[in-house]
Amino acid sequence: IPYSLLMQFMVADYQEEQKNTSEARNIYELLILSYSITQSADPTAPSWINKVTKPPKESEGLVWVQFIRFCRRAEGIEAARKAFILARKRACASYHIYVCAAEIEYVVNQAPDLAAQIYQHAYTLFPDCVPFLTKYIDFLRSTNDHNNMRLVLEHVFQLLHNPATSSTTTSSSSSSSSSSSLPQATFVRSHSASSSSVFSSSSSTPLANANDALNSIESSMGSGMAVTGSNELIWDRYVEYERLCGSIDRVIQAEKRRDQALNRKTPEVWLMMERYH
Repeated sequence: IPYSLLMQFMVADYQEEQKNTSEARNIYELLILSYSITQSADPTAPSWINKVTKPPKESEGLVWVQFIRFCRRAEGIEAARKAFILARKRACASYHIYVCAAEIEYVVNQAPDLAAQIYQHAYTLFPDCVPFLTKYIDFLRSTNDHNNMRLVLEHVFQLLHNPATSSTTTSSSSSSSSSSSLPQATFVRSHSASSSSVFSSSSSTPLANANDALNSIESSMGSGMAVTGSNELIWDRYVEYERLCGSIDRVIQAEKRRDQALNRKTPEVWLMMERYH
């Protein structure tokens, strides 16, 4: 129980509620440090010690997400940005960390340009991670970026149709950003020229050296997560989008493409109920 992440998070929340910010921060920092602990070299040490004191590696992303959120609540947006930089330096950095940072910039800091830049960089790292792409599509929809949303959707459809191309796409994007085959290269989002950039060397924010952090992990990181059973979710997003923004021809086409991709035939009456509910 003492090494349960849930218990650690609860204790950290309690300390934060009691205004013991330094104590709460120590809990998160110790948790993060625990992922760097190596196996004990002492042959007399019980075998269960390493299993108990070192949490599962796959949970590290969750800890970083909670730490970034804590920094934002207790110490402000600049502290959250610094935590984000540290998180990105980790080889295990998952898409959840980028989504967390982008949502904070977009919702809390009301900086959609910074959020878009974070998402765009994450897109080059996780081009075949459908759960991430779903989050990215939702963000583009919320910012009314219809052109880029369609580009990402088409990329996802190509990926779902031929997952074998994902590894080629990933290596291409990491070896040369100028020759990337991702739709990212053709993005048309126009940001204010005066807006701060989380990846710009001239930025005055703590994220000024974010590109340096990326360089150290891009070569060692894969896509982070393979394509999973999220196909239907993506296609539903597409159909919902066309029903909201497209013409009736686009709506019908989207419904047909979804059925074809999912190898099914939705009864017409079901489509009508779904379309008009």
